[in-house]
Amino acid sequence: MFDGLKERVGTFGYFSGIFGTAEEEESCFGFSWKQRIFGFIVCLAVGLSFCFLSTFFLLSPRQFAKFYTLGSLFLLSSTLFLVGPKKQLKNMFSSQRYMSTTIYLASLFGTLYTAIILQHRMLTFVLVIIQFGAAVWYSASYIPFAQNCLKSSVSVCLPV
Repeated sequence: MFDGLKERVGTFGYFSGIFGTAEEEESCFGFSWKQRIFGFIVCLAVGLSFCFLSTFFLLSPRQFAKFYTLGSLFLLSSTLFLVGPKKQLKNMFSSQRYMSTTIYLASLFGTLYTAIILQHRMLTFVLVIIQFGAAVWYSASYIPFAQNCLKSSVSVCLPV
């Protein structure tokens, strides 16, 4: 089953090169393709679970921020299993993504810092909003023309 998937979306299929070279694929944590898919699915499930659980804490910004941010970190980490850490970092900090990546990562860690260390509710709430916007913008950087679509949608809704 997983070999068929690899052939369709891996280095032999339409998305050739998206998962890195054969050497990068083999060196990804030393895991086999099946183990990498399993790691991706587990991290994805844990991340989605944390994000879902965060909604139960909407009235408690600190608790919400902790669950939501941990969910986001797991979701971001899930792709490490697919592409490998070197390829992931190379993609994240490419010239067209470095600013959105930096803002997203800063908002992730800033949210955790204000929620856990500073325990400042209002600042945590603001950082969660920034984190969400940065996550949308970062994700859109992987979809052709998505950032342009977001820009035009926001300019229609909020004339600036």
